[in-house]
Order: sequence, then structure tokens, then C-alpha cells
Amino acid sequence: MVPAIGRSVEDTLDALARLVTREVGKPLAEARGEVQEIVQQPVAEALEIARAAELGAAAGADDYVPKPSADPGLTPRVRNRLDRARR
Repeated sequence: MVPAIGRSVEDTLDALARLVTREVGKPLAEARGEVQEIVQQPVAEALEIARAAELGAAAGADDYVPKPSADPGLTPRVRNRLDRARR
């Protein structure tokens, strides 16, 4: 889904770049580069997380939490799973 959103934004790249040019006064090429960078970063991160989750699942993991995680329940869940695996 995230790549589809990224492609949708890329489809409107020129319109967004023209808006940045009009509002901020940057040259069109510079505005286009900034918009492209804004689009690519989250899409790349989402794809990296998806690949890591896929690799983890292929290696036998039954849960995947991207890092950094602010989930306070993560540590107890991991400990419980490790305890079960040791039995």
C-alpha cells in the first residue's frame, strides 16, 4: 500500500514542485528535487521494514516489530517467547 501511495505522489510530482516554486520561490528543478526526496524517504523505509519482516518470517519468526519500538509490552512478550522456547 505504501509504494502505491508513493507512486501516486510521484505522479503529481510536477504539480507539487510548481506549488513549492510558487509558494517558496525556489527554482523548479530544486523544488522537484525536494519533493522527490520527501516521497522517496518514507517509501524506502516502509519497503525496508516489509523486507525485514518477510526475511524474519522466512527464518521462522512469528512476530515482527520494527525498531525503534516504543511498545512497553514488547520486552515482556519477547521474554515470554524465549522462556517458552527454552522449555
